This record gives sequence, structure tokens and C-alpha cells, in this order.
Amino acid sequence: TGNATDFGDLTTVRNRFGSCSSSTRGIWSGGDDGGKSNVIDYVTIASTGNATDFGDLTKASYYNTACSNATKGLITAGTNNATQAVEFVTIATTSNSADFGDLSVARIFCDGFSDSTPSSALESFFAPAAIGVLGGGYANNEAESIIEYMNIASDGQVGIFGDLINPAYGIGNGAASTTRGISFGGYAEPQGGSNAAQDVIEFITFSTKGKATDFGNLA
Repeated sequence: TGNATDFGDLTTVRNRFGSCSSSTRGIWSGGDDGGKSNVIDYVTIASTGNATDFGDLTKASYYNTACSNATKGLITAGTNNATQAVEFVTIATTSNSADFGDLSVARIFCDGFSDSTPSSALESFFAPAAIGVLGGGYANNEAESIIEYMNIASDGQVGIFGDLINPAYGIGNGAASTTRGISFGGYAEPQGGSNAAQDVIEFITFSTKGKATDFGNLA
């Protein structure tokens, strides 16, 4: 435990981006630099230093969400308008992103995390594979509860996993072990609601499908 140490700087000043990683590289994509950004940066996690340009998103956007396995990063749910588009990058390379597929619902402000090791098949069209999970979000002027999952190694396979305990958006970036994914906080009321923030922590088990389970509460 202790204070953070300076690592370096992004290539441009921005916020509201999506982040993911392999065991060696960390990647930041899109964001708000005074407008929508298409920049993808990366660092080598074992070193310290400024980020290096990786490539560009197919479309400048912010409020991105990202998840990854050991080789591929999926970047989704960006712009200030809800979107279904999912893009991907191969983390060990440097290149522009490419189209991966589409979510079932156009939304923003989602939570994203992934199981980086092969898990049980969840649908007939899914081979056992590492999956990326996207939960909640904001669509049609209301919070969403839907949880979707993606076969990261595939060319765009997306399925329905289940639902959050409560509809929520703006959820803190999720965390995961090889068996569970965890969501933190977020907003459970319409955007701008005076008491919208929630302290909920909930989890899913990657090898199952269904509704998220209560884990506890933020401090």
C-alpha cells in the first residue's frame, strides 16, 4: 500500500477514455481532449516512461469502454451518443483499430472487464474462450441493466449474459480474476438525478450466465 509513483505521460491531455492491457502492455483509446479523440496510446507496463502512439480508432470518440484477453483489445461504447460499434486492436502490434462487431443495444457509460483465460462455453456458437463482458450503460434516456459478453478471439460474436442487479450507468471500470468480474458504483437514476450515485458492488461468475450477485458496498 502507498501513494502512486509517476510513470510518465499520455501523448495528449485527455480524459473519458477506455483502457485495457495484456501482461506486457497497457492501452488507452479515444477520450476527450477538448473534443472527441481517435488517439490510441500504449506503455510497456514493466518500464516507466511516456506513452507511445499505437494508432487510431476508426472514429474519434470518448466515454469509451474496453476489455481484453492476452492478445486482443476490444473498444466499445464511445462518443457522446450511444453506439453499438465494437472495434479491436492486436495489443502486441501497433496499428489502427478495425471493426469487430456490434452490441445488441446502442449505449454509452458502460462497465467493461474480461476473463483472460478460456472459460466454459456459454452459448452453442461460442467455443470455450476468453470473454469480454460489458454491463449497464445509458440508452434511450434511461439506465440499462443488460450484460453482454463477447468472444474476444472471434470475429464479432456477441451474446446476452444476464442483467445487473439494478439498471446503472457510469459504472467504475470493472476488475476481474480468472473466475469473477466485479462492477463498482455508478448511477442508478436518470442522468442528472440529484441522488443518482450508488455504492453497489456486484459480481458475475464467468463460467455461468444470469443476473449479477451482490458483493457488498463501497466505503
